[in-house]
Amino acid sequence: FWDAHILDHEMRSLLKRNGALGTSIFEDSIEIHNDSPLWTHDLLEEFAETNGYDARAYAPVLALGSSARFDDAELATRIVEDKNLALGDLYDEEHASRISDWASEFGYTYRAQAYRLPGLDIAGAAAAVDIPEGDNSTSGDGLRTIAAAVNMTGGDLVSMETTTFTADINSTWRTVAREVNRDLSHGVNRSIFHGSAFARSFNGYQSAWPGWNFVCCGNRSFSSYNARQIWWNDVGTFSDYVARSQAVMQNGKAKVDVAVLLGTDTGYSIQSGNSFQQLLDQGYSYNLISEALLDEHSAIVS
Repeated sequence: FWDAHILDHEMRSLLKRNGALGTSIFEDSIEIHNDSPLWTHDLLEEFAETNGYDARAYAPVLALGSSARFDDAELATRIVEDKNLALGDLYDEEHASRISDWASEFGYTYRAQAYRLPGLDIAGAAAAVDIPEGDNSTSGDGLRTIAAAVNMTGGDLVSMETTTFTADINSTWRTVAREVNRDLSHGVNRSIFHGSAFARSFNGYQSAWPGWNFVCCGNRSFSSYNARQIWWNDVGTFSDYVARSQAVMQNGKAKVDVAVLLGTDTGYSIQSGNSFQQLLDQGYSYNLISEALLDEHSAIVS
C-alpha cells in the first residue's frame, strides 16, 4: 500500500537521502490490545506448517484462545501454545524480515523493541531485526537477553529507550547518568533518550513552563531533554560523557564470561533484574541465551 499509494518519486528520493545518514525505521514495543484471539487470514495453513498437523478440528480451542472450557485441558493448552508458536514464526517471517528488507531499499535499518507477543522468543525476535532495542521494562536480564542476540549474530548495536520510567523532569543529571551507566553494564551501546516537553499544545493545555509532556505511570511525566530541563546548563558535559562511553562500547568487542540458557517457556517472557547476582558479585558478566539463538548459524562453540 505504501509503495503503491504514498511513496511517490519525490518521497523515495528524500528517504534515500535520509537513509544515507544511517537512519532507522523504528517500531516501538509490540503493544497489542485485543478482545479476541489474534488471527490472520492464512493462520491455519501457517499453523500446519509450523506444527505439522491440521488444526481445523480444534477450531473451538483456537477461537476461544484458552483451555478453560474444555474437558481435555492439557490438549487444549498444547493447541493454544502451538498457535502462539505459529504467531511467533509469522512475526519473524512476515513482519520483521519484510520490514527489514523493505527499509533496506532506502538505505534504512529496522530498529525495534521486538517484544511481547505470545509464542515469540524474545532473543530470537531481537536477532530478527537489524537493531534490537530495550526499554526499562527489560532493564537487567532483559537487556542481557537482547545483547546475547546481538553478540551471537555479529550485530553492532544494542539500543535502549533510556530512562523510560526511571527519570522525570525533576530528575538530576546524576540520576540519568546512573541509568546510562547501568545500561552500559548490561550491554547497551546506544542510548535513545526518551522524552521532550513541548512549548505549546494545540489548545493551550499545560502551556506554562515547562510545557506539555506526555504523562503516564501515576501522573509522572517523562524526562525533558531540551532547554526546559533543570540541568540543561550541564548538558554539554553530560552528553559528551555519553558520547565517549558509547564510542568505546561501539568500537570495542563484547566479551561475556558466561552464557546462561533459558528454559523454553522462559524465553517468551521479558526478563528483568539480576537473576545471577552471585556471578556479578564475583566479577563475572553473563548473557541469557534462548533455544532460538541456538538455531542461529553463528551458534558455534569454538
